[in-house]
Amino acid sequence: MCKPFSCIVGMDKKVTWKFGVDSHTELIRLTSYRDDTGDKKEMTFARVEITPENGSYLNPDQWELKVDERVKPVWWGRDYEQAAWGEHEKWLKEWLKELNKILVRKRIVNPFRVEPLAEITERHIELLREWDEVWDEVWGAVRDEVWDEVWGAVWDEVWDEVWGALYAYIGSFLSLPQWKDKYPFASAVELWEMGLVPSFDGAKWRLHAGAEAKIVYEIGADELRSGAGAKC
Repeated sequence: MCKPFSCIVGMDKKVTWKFGVDSHTELIRLTSYRDDTGDKKEMTFARVEITPENGSYLNPDQWELKVDERVKPVWWGRDYEQAAWGEHEKWLKEWLKELNKILVRKRIVNPFRVEPLAEITERHIELLREWDEVWDEVWGAVRDEVWDEVWGAVWDEVWDEVWGALYAYIGSFLSLPQWKDKYPFASAVELWEMGLVPSFDGAKWRLHAGAEAKIVYEIGADELRSGAGAKC
């Protein structure tokens, strides 16, 4: 599978890459190389990827170089690796520059590790009410791939009901033009960072807290929208 930093390293040590292009096939089209052999003695280039060992491009631990071929060309050696690393440094500077344009750097909070609050206050209920007003927008914005990325982060039994809050929290790490003045899902984020995860089953809103995601507050949607509040 192609990775964000993919490149083509030629027998002449020329390294071909293009920011935003991670397909080796596309990169080969930018060169004059012919992809017509798997014989390591005849190969004139090698597909290369450099990726973080921990899989995180936001907080990489150590970068690792891999030749993405069934066999390495006979000429492949340290000099070619160094050539690839040199171009990776250029890519990394560009990557960080682009990332800093859209990324909000802040501490990641696991709400189920936050010490549960002593009580639910009017402030928490008001935040839940604000979330109720906008959560439909999240439903319309999410894409299927989000499910794959975060499936393991929330317990299966209530996944269908709480994913919106998780999506809102993920969005709080992005600084997009349309959110320049105000992040529309800030209410869910504030609850999340307090250790309260809202869920909605179509009729009732609930707030979950603690390592076991226990329900600490529950209210009917109509009751919440009318301005009422009731403790669980």
